[in-house]
Amino acid sequence: MVSLGLATQGTQGDVVELAGRRLYRCLRPRQLEGFCGKGLRFRRSKPSRCLLCTFIYIMVLWFSHDLFCFLSHAIHLVSDQDEPTFVDALRGVGVSQIACGSGHTVVLTTDGQVYTWGRGDDGRLGHGDNGWKYVPRIAQSLSGQVIVQVTCGSYHTAAVASNGDLFTWGGGMYGKLGHGNESGHSTPRRVEGLVGLTVSQIACGSRHTAVLTSTGALYTWGDKENGVAGHGDTEGHQYTPKLLERMAGKRVIQLSACGFHTGCLTDSHEVYTVSECAP
Repeated sequence: MVSLGLATQGTQGDVVELAGRRLYRCLRPRQLEGFCGKGLRFRRSKPSRCLLCTFIYIMVLWFSHDLFCFLSHAIHLVSDQDEPTFVDALRGVGVSQIACGSGHTVVLTTDGQVYTWGRGDDGRLGHGDNGWKYVPRIAQSLSGQVIVQVTCGSYHTAAVASNGDLFTWGGGMYGKLGHGNESGHSTPRRVEGLVGLTVSQIACGSRHTAVLTSTGALYTWGDKENGVAGHGDTEGHQYTPKLLERMAGKRVIQLSACGFHTGCLTDSHEVYTVSECAP
């Protein structure tokens, strides 16, 4: 396994300043010695099950369903970790998927349960409050559901149930939760605008959300400024899921979103993107 980019510590490279912080820049991939001898898992059908990286998190899932992390707050510490550290609170729990937001993490277990931890601002952890959680805690509000996919935006979280229902929670700014307004929710809430549709994939950006249905249809909602939601208008926000008409004649098979842009892949191997473009 190799990595590159910026880190506050724990790597070698040129020293740079960013927003008043001293960072180490590595512009070429370097081998991560702490992972030598470990079996990394990669599935082409679901690449997100291998490695997740965000602003302060890098997390890796092994073949054995054990979870390791570094540069995070996931192991009952508030200091950064500069090498892979086993998440002991999940010992004996089979982890099948991981996702990371700007300051929080969510994992899906092999039996369909959801654990979250990290920053609790805006209710993004789903535990009914805004408190920070330093170790993984099960999302009790989803205990009656079998969850098959989880993902994070910067400040919100989403989960797909085995029956195709979508649940979202966290910060509601820009309408990115899909509940018809900008209200936040500190516990998971079903997106009523998708009832009757079977959600097969979910992706979250910083200010928008996108889903793929079992028929290959693409729905998005959230911020419309500069075309982030992709509906052709750039004013206001889309508060409920809306079919992306531009893709109505296509069958989408894979979906990804991050920051202020979205990308999708069709069954004819075509790639489409929609994005806010920086000047």
